[in-house]
Amino acid sequence: MAHLRGPLTTNKAAALAKFLERKLQDLNDVSSINPQLLELAVNNAKATTF
Repeated sequence: MAHLRGPLTTNKAAALAKFLERKLQDLNDVSSINPQLLELAVNNAKATTF
C-alpha cells in the first residue's frame, strides 16, 4: 500500500530504517553513530511520515 504523502516521504523513512538496520548488525558500527545526527535523522523521518 502506498503512503498517503507519496513515495518521497516513504523513501526517507525506509532509508533511515535500512541505515539503522545495517549499523545495528555490527556493534563496532554502533559506536560510530553520531547521536545528534541520528536524532536529527529520526526527527526528519518522523516529520515526513506523520
